[in-house]
Amino acid sequence: MKNERPKLAITVAILLSIFFATYIIRDLRHGYLNGTTPTALEQYSSEDGVTFKYPNTYRLSSKNHEMAGAKWDSVELIPKNVVVPAFSDGPQSISLEVFDDSAGLSLEKYIKNDVRSNFTLSNGTLSPTTIGGQPAVTYQYSGLYEYDAVAVLHNNKVFVFSVGWSQTTDQIRRDYSGILSTITFQ
Repeated sequence: MKNERPKLAITVAILLSIFFATYIIRDLRHGYLNGTTPTALEQYSSEDGVTFKYPNTYRLSSKNHEMAGAKWDSVELIPKNVVVPAFSDGPQSISLEVFDDSAGLSLEKYIKNDVRSNFTLSNGTLSPTTIGGQPAVTYQYSGLYEYDAVAVLHNNKVFVFSVGWSQTTDQIRRDYSGILSTITFQ
């Protein structure tokens, strides 16, 4: 019986080592070996007063939009290794849309009443949170993909950050959470 304890302890130590090695390798394959390390971040700053950092494995593009007389700006982050086919609906992405709230609506009222927020595609639930030290609301909606969204009202602008995903475990969702943690407002 005395000789079995050291064998059991060695067996447990080996199994734990295999488990942790497997976990570390899996994490490395899902983001860290492809350049997404805490030191491999780019920074985006807008004239609207928002700044955030994002992994350098994404390419950033910005656009100006106009619909029914309303104008707004957007920023989209797409993984660099994704090739977007012509005339496609687009890949999973992380986006920021900036809307003017010159009417002075509350954040909740703006999100619920402006179709560009995509709140009409949600289950109708807004949850309070804080982003970049500012009060915010989160919600989820469905479209081409499933989406997580968070909205912030700052200096008469509504900032809506969102991510499109297929699986709850998608790397893009983890990257989105990391980006949200770096947001600051001036």
